[in-house]
Amino acid sequence: MIFPWVVLQLMTENEAGIPVFMAPASGNVNDKTCFQEIIKNHLSCFRAALNSHYLVADAAMYVAETLQLLDDQKQRFISRVPLNIKDAKQLVGKAREKS
Repeated sequence: MIFPWVVLQLMTENEAGIPVFMAPASGNVNDKTCFQEIIKNHLSCFRAALNSHYLVADAAMYVAETLQLLDDQKQRFISRVPLNIKDAKQLVGKAREKS
């Protein structure tokens, strides 16, 4: 029996973790493009409804196109910078050397 991979795109509010946006997607979907679509289509409503100041997302959000969308909407965010970015990799290496 073959089970298809499925992901759930999810946004929650920060007080109680109540889901305010959910959408199923194929397990083959690219996280980086999914973030862009959610930001384009839903972020402004999310911010207005919940007076949201920060968006917290995983490192898949950290791509130039998505960062530009966030900047266009004046949205602050918290995310891990992926280590495939040269400067991030160098900083992590330096921190490891010091510890």
